[in-house]
Amino acid sequence: MKLSEKITELRKANGMTQEELASICNVSRQSISKWEADIALPETEKLLILGETFQVSMDKRDFPERISKVMRSDSDTNGNWFVDFKAGNEKYIVFKDRILKYRIGNQDEKESVCNECRKLGISNEQMNWPE
Repeated sequence: MKLSEKITELRKANGMTQEELASICNVSRQSISKWEADIALPETEKLLILGETFQVSMDKRDFPERISKVMRSDSDTNGNWFVDFKAGNEKYIVFKDRILKYRIGNQDEKESVCNECRKLGISNEQMNWPE
């Protein structure tokens, strides 16, 4: 099931309108509509709010795996969507069916992750992740 479908399913199962969910997530109703239409992805912070709102586990041990299963990739343009987030002392870069991570402060590990990202078509400008 796609993330867009899951958001819609959980929202409706909880009897919420897009406006109500938008208020909880501190976004516009149009943002919720785009998430549900698979046009845009929620930021990691918003995913955590969704998890809390719908009482869906976002345990950091399985959160990267869950996210990787719902990410998109575009083989026609060789484009890849990814999400980056920090959990403890580790930085995660999550693609569809692929999880990269490094320990914050370990430059060798970070460079290895950046090299893998370059192979996936990610530009250097996109790899300025906040730590």
